[in-house]
Amino acid sequence: MELLIFVWSLVFIISVCALIKASDWLVLGLQRVVRLFGIREAEFALPAALIAVALPEMGAALAAVLGGKPELAVAVVIGSSIANILLVTGLAAFSAGPLLLKKEYTQVDLPLFVSGVAVFCLAAFDGQVNVFEGL
Repeated sequence: MELLIFVWSLVFIISVCALIKASDWLVLGLQRVVRLFGIREAEFALPAALIAVALPEMGAALAAVLGGKPELAVAVVIGSSIANILLVTGLAAFSAGPLLLKKEYTQVDLPLFVSGVAVFCLAAFDGQVNVFEGL
């Protein structure tokens, strides 16, 4: 039993190291693309960060679907979204103090977020998400 815990701990540590290295490669590659197209890095930073955050979740969801466990894809997406929103916001507020929100966040982003959650709830209300709802 202790050997199994050691092995899985080692697998976890190696996986985290590989994820960090892959993130470095992604950022370096995106910087080259930005320079190639003449885009300012500041304009590209947020979309690049969003893509980098979403790729592991999309990979896990795709692996779940291809592995015959599509219900895990929904769990990955919902769990990851909750963790991203609450953990990141909570840790930022804990470490930096009160977070001030720009007006555009509460007037544009928050309604879009709530609308997205509402659409998912309506789609999943019957216990399944079909192809039409997925689109």
